[in-house]
Amino acid sequence: MFKFIKTRASALFLALAAFVAAPAAFAQTSDLGTTVSTAIEAVNPQITQVIGAMAGALMLIVAWVLLKKAFSGR
Repeated sequence: MFKFIKTRASALFLALAAFVAAPAAFAQTSDLGTTVSTAIEAVNPQITQVIGAMAGALMLIVAWVLLKKAFSGR
């Protein structure tokens, strides 16, 4: 029983850590991605909003799958 609870708790902690760590991982300013992002945004500002929304949706889907597996009861 304790192993089952430990597995669920560790999956929940992993999902929460992903939500905390993901924005910090993309916050670097000295990489090539910043230059490319600035160039793309200069051409069409809506592209960055669409990409950001897609990344957010992908994070929610991954977190949902992890939580679903953690609490499925297998």
